[in-house]
Amino acid sequence: MLRILLILPFLHLSLFAAPEPVVVPGHFDLKNATDPVDGKKVKKGLHNDWMGVRVHFANFKNIETFRKDAKKYVGKLGIALVEEKGKKPVLDLQNKKCPVKPSKEAEAKRFVEENGVRVRVCCGKCAKRVKQHWDKVAKPLGYEWVPPVIDLRNTKCPVTGDKCYPSAPIWFDVDGIRIRVCCDHCAEEIPENKERVFRALDVDPAKLKARLIPSK
Repeated sequence: MLRILLILPFLHLSLFAAPEPVVVPGHFDLKNATDPVDGKKVKKGLHNDWMGVRVHFANFKNIETFRKDAKKYVGKLGIALVEEKGKKPVLDLQNKKCPVKPSKEAEAKRFVEENGVRVRVCCGKCAKRVKQHWDKVAKPLGYEWVPPVIDLRNTKCPVTGDKCYPSAPIWFDVDGIRIRVCCDHCAEEIPENKERVFRALDVDPAKLKARLIPSK
């Protein structure tokens, strides 16, 4: 049962003043079965989006550990963090095969980058196709595509009213909306109480998505 939502309808206007919601671009879900921090089996539904990919974890503590020193653990995911002087770091998925023509070997020096993620291809034609259909690349690479979501960027937890954890943000995506919470216990309460949470946050998911994600 949500701990304070019964009183939140009277408080939400002042309690949840937060930055304007933003759209988080679609990205790849790495579908890793083991936690990159300690090698344990990941917990269903426990994941965190980092540098344009979704990574799964065994517990919330490992999420914080990973984000503090990702360079130490990223190799266990089968990808590489590329840091070049004067440029923003990017994630190289290090795919061996071209996602457009799986029978062809991908070239390390021929790639496409989108939202900080690098996908290798075999030729210029495939590079053009990948740029046009970035969301179609996930499956051939063995990943899943995560559609765009709207991050409310709420600074107060809708369950307890406490400040959301700043160093390792904990959130839950529901109906295309990202809701931030203060702890893992609150995150577990969101799915079964989403309507009450949206009311407490004064959010109409349909109207918000219509405003921030134009239909094609």
